[in-house]
Amino acid sequence: MKQLKAILLLLTLIGTFAVAAQANKPVTTSSTETAGIDVEVIFANYTALEDDGYENDVYAEVKVYLYGGETYTFDYEITLTLPSGTSYTYLFIITTNIEDLLIYNFFFNHATESGWYTIDVNVLLHTGGQSTDSHTYTFDPPGGSPGSEPDMTIST
Repeated sequence: MKQLKAILLLLTLIGTFAVAAQANKPVTTSSTETAGIDVEVIFANYTALEDDGYENDVYAEVKVYLYGGETYTFDYEITLTLPSGTSYTYLFIITTNIEDLLIYNFFFNHATESGWYTIDVNVLLHTGGQSTDSHTYTFDPPGGSPGSEPDMTIST
């Protein structure tokens, strides 16, 4: 498990530098076609997502819009930053032919502090070159609850 977390952290760091280095504009894939990606966090809050009885989980909905291609591959990096400044970053590589995605993000056992939480999402499209976008969403869950080690899952 620690090896997996170390590998995910390494991939996240690599993805962070790759995302930061790209321009935020569509990439021309041919003389008549443009591929691009847009992202928006549309909702986030705390709740009890599991059966431990604690409202210490974070749920976030993220819209990803893809255009100008038939099949898309992109990096999806999401970071949850707690009020103390502690950050949890997760990187997923997604391949799809769906242009309008709603991604459900489940951060288990992350809401352990009171104060403002921030979700940052960075996407890097690899279809026909590279195109990037990012979005930040801040919210304030009331209080925090103890619980198990933090874990994360996404679903579309």
